[in-house]
Amino acid sequence: MFSFQFQFSNFKMTLTGYYNDIQQMINWVPGSSGYWTPKNIDEVATYGAEFFLNYKKQFGRHLLALNGTYAYTVSENKITKKQLIYVPYQKATGSIYYAFQDLFIETQALYNGEVFTRSDNNPRYNLDAYWLWNAGLGYHISKSFTLGGKVRNLLNSDYQNVEDRRMPGTNYTIYLTLNF
Repeated sequence: MFSFQFQFSNFKMTLTGYYNDIQQMINWVPGSSGYWTPKNIDEVATYGAEFFLNYKKQFGRHLLALNGTYAYTVSENKITKKQLIYVPYQKATGSIYYAFQDLFIETQALYNGEVFTRSDNNPRYNLDAYWLWNAGLGYHISKSFTLGGKVRNLLNSDYQNVEDRRMPGTNYTIYLTLNF
């Protein structure tokens, strides 16, 4: 594993690379009856890189924070040379957070790359890559209480994380958080 970090004033960048050689990995896979069951994979190589960017700046009573991540992951059965199921090669996120005193607004975009759902990596059964966009608004009532709301899947994307299990379309959350 290697990691490189660069920081200048309010800007931070991190790049991390890794390689793991795993023996006797237990992987949970969907079974024929609908239940997930453990399966032993003798040898797995997992390697990739992660990139992280962060910018945070306070302007008097204003705060701006920008974040971005990107990950490239290979998780391969060393015997079959196939990518493990439900492990995307690529994932990315980006977010913007802006606050004025105790009022804040935030938005987030997420990308999840295509995944295999069969161990033979048959492209016929792949789950498509997808983008999601979320947004939120909140108010820090005090140091202990935050009241807010979020809209998830703002663009009403049709996507699945698991085969034949559609995720919800646009949905809304109102929350009151207590920190102690």
